[in-house]
Amino acid sequence: MTTGSANTHTTTQNRLLAILAAILLAFSVGTLAGCGNDNAASSSAQDASSSAAQAEQVNVTVSIDLTAADGKVETAEVSVPAGSTVLDATQATSFELDVQDSQYGKYVNAINGVATGDHGDQSGWLVAVNGEDLAVSADAQEVAEGDKVEWRYVTTFE
Repeated sequence: MTTGSANTHTTTQNRLLAILAAILLAFSVGTLAGCGNDNAASSSAQDASSSAAQAEQVNVTVSIDLTAADGKVETAEVSVPAGSTVLDATQATSFELDVQDSQYGKYVNAINGVATGDHGDQSGWLVAVNGEDLAVSADAQEVAEGDKVEWRYVTTFE
């Protein structure tokens, strides 16, 4: 190889290395920029998910009627996740509950210290949603936005 030919070879090699370095640099910047976008997209997705979770709350009114046991009516407003049950909404209040398992589902035995049987053999708790008595246990009936859950203590089923 002659000196001119060697210089051309070195210059070509340097140009190829410079082009390769430029390509690697462009790829690295593109990859880093892409990661930044992924993080931003991920952050946006998390924000949307968090907003959706907040949006999936339902507001329910829960009342307990103890007038049959010489008590009063107490009411609480709660916000529970969509898909929650009557029992979930009631447990979200400050009312004290004694809940027991039964062959038909969860059974609310006592609310605020007033239990089944405290005021006679036929005394106990009934529950209704929007004025309709439940045909299932409180842990099987879901609540919806604006529902009114009413627990009534009765001393007879007549």
